[in-house]
Amino acid sequence: MNKTRTRAVVALLGAGLLASGALTGQAAAQSGLVLENVANPGYVLDNDAGRGEGSSVLVYDRHGGPNQVWEVDPEGGNTVHIMQRIGGRELCASAVFNGIAEVSMQSCGGSGSVTWWTQIPVGGNRWVYRNNAQGKCLAATRLNGPVELVDCAYGDQEQQWIKRAG
Repeated sequence: MNKTRTRAVVALLGAGLLASGALTGQAAAQSGLVLENVANPGYVLDNDAGRGEGSSVLVYDRHGGPNQVWEVDPEGGNTVHIMQRIGGRELCASAVFNGIAEVSMQSCGGSGSVTWWTQIPVGGNRWVYRNNAQGKCLAATRLNGPVELVDCAYGDQEQQWIKRAG
């Protein structure tokens, strides 16, 4: 290939990578995901019956419903929203502290860092999600019940989640 043609190909590839965000560090949202717990195969993150704002986030037996399908939306660096679109609104899994730390669905644009999570890779397709406000990690300690926020231990499989296609 001659030099002019090579430069043209490189320029086109570079422009495509910039447009996709690959060279700027801007990651695209990952949608249509099921977040399955590593310690409990077949159990996934679940928005309680697909309800709206204020509903509990659970660890529930996978059944294929839309309330178990999530979008992991990057907010810069390893910070993400774990969200669903319900009734035309973006609702995020949020760490709310009302005497006890619980995870519920809240407006993504609402209460700041309670809706932001640090996504930490722990090997393979395994991730730990640490809430930026509480400093605690999502854990599947009770099946078919609320997800819990616990002290982070990245090697604990109850705190590890696998991203699967929904």
